[in-house]
Parts: sequence; structure tokens; C-alpha cells
Amino acid sequence: MNTTRIRAAPLAIALLALPLLAGCGGMTEEERMLAEAYTTKVVGTGKTPLELALEDQNAAAVRALAAAGVDLDAKNEDGETALMKAAEYGHAEIAKLLVDAGADADAETEHGDTPLIQAAEYGHAEIVEMLIDDAGADVNAKGNAGLTALMFAAGNGHAEIVEMLIDAGADADAETEHGDTPLIQAAEYGHAEIVEMLIDDAGADVNAKGNAGLTALMFAAGNGHAEIVEMLIDAGADMDARSEDGETALMFAAQNGHAEIVEMLREAGARE
Repeated sequence: MNTTRIRAAPLAIALLALPLLAGCGGMTEEERMLAEAYTTKVVGTGKTPLELALEDQNAAAVRALAAAGVDLDAKNEDGETALMKAAEYGHAEIAKLLVDAGADADAETEHGDTPLIQAAEYGHAEIVEMLIDDAGADVNAKGNAGLTALMFAAGNGHAEIVEMLIDAGADADAETEHGDTPLIQAAEYGHAEIVEMLIDDAGADVNAKGNAGLTALMFAAGNGHAEIVEMLIDAGADMDARSEDGETALMFAAQNGHAEIVEMLREAGARE
């Protein structure tokens, strides 16, 4: 039996308890009926009552379930809480309701992902701001493979969220399990605005080496991101740094046919 569906009490006990709450805690009859309906609907779904209310985008049901005392941090069979799902799918109103009701903003999936990481990954700026400002979410929590909220935002091009996270004290030089940093990810995927932000506002290490010893400059050069290559050169990136295979940014640019970047690197003093 999956006891994570309603961790506060077994289903039968929860159903018996709900009517008792109609006359206390400020619950109305309508709220009691809503809470009871969603508590009943979970049978056989592997989901929590709050998750079902979230899927229906039923804010009133979420309020009713919170008032009824359901476990706000109960996890579904995938190990996710309602707040995680709200953060992932961008349901800002419900995410706010859950936070105000006391949901854990730093709850983790089995891989370590938090609501903030999920909101940042999918670009939900309003929820990111709320989780930081209202819930005090840990901006440096590491999730699957050691990725932080800033890494996801940087790699996926969510500039507004990157700015929020930097302002909140996110570590611009945090590393994944393979050593990749937010700057490396932004450079790899061509997000010039974010690269500039990480360098100028967060002081990110432009020479950090990630997976296989690759730097931000190597990724930018190899992927043809000329604007970013120029930014990194201006910021003091080591043009002659070598990967674990002994290759340089110039080599990556030449191998991939990026003549403009080859010329740029040579003019800046790259030797090979």
C-alpha cells in the first residue's frame, strides 16, 4: 500500500475527520464538501488530493484541503508534492496558496529537485520570485546531477530568472557533478544576455572547467556563438586552455567551420 498519498492519516481516517472540521477551524459546509470530494477521488490514482485539485486548477479546493488539515507536503507515487507540481506547471495562484498555508518550499524529489529548481527550469518567473521572497527557498539547492536553479535558468535562457537568482545570492560558480557551471551552460546554448549578466553582475569564473575539461569559451567557439566568444575574451578567458583531450577553443572553432571565430581568436592572440 502506498502510504505517501496521505501521510497525515490513512484515507479512511481522513474521510472520518473531515466532517468534524465543518464546525471548527472556520471551514464552511462548501469547503468541507470540496475537501471530502477530493480526498475521495484519490483512490487508485497514486496522486494526492492537493495534486488532483491542482490539475483541475481549483484554487477553492486547495484552500479547502489546507483548511481540512491534509498533509501539504504529501508526495505522489513519483515523489512530488503539490507545490512542486504547481511550480513546474506555472500555477502561480495555487503555489502561493500552498506556501501561505505552510507547504515546504525546500521539499525534494528523490533526485533532490525542489520547487524552486522546477520553477526556474520551466521559466516561471512569478513563482521563482514568490518562492524566494515569501518562502525563503534555498537558491543554492542542488537537484538531479547536481544542477541548481541558476544552472537550469542559465541553460534554458530565462534571463529574468537568472537576474532574480543572482540578486538572491545564488552561487554563480556552483558546479554540477561533472563540473559544469551556470556560465558554461549559458555559453554552450548561446544565451549572450545571461553570459553578460553572469560575468558582470555575478563575477562568474570565466575559466572554470566542466565536463571533459571544457570551458565556456570552448563551448561558445565550438558552437559558433561569436558574440559570447567576444564577451569571454574581453573578460579575460584563457584562449589557450586545453580540454582533457588537449583541444583549445581555436581548435573547436576550426573543426566546426566557424571562420569568424577562428579569426577573432587569432586576432586576440590565441596561439593554437
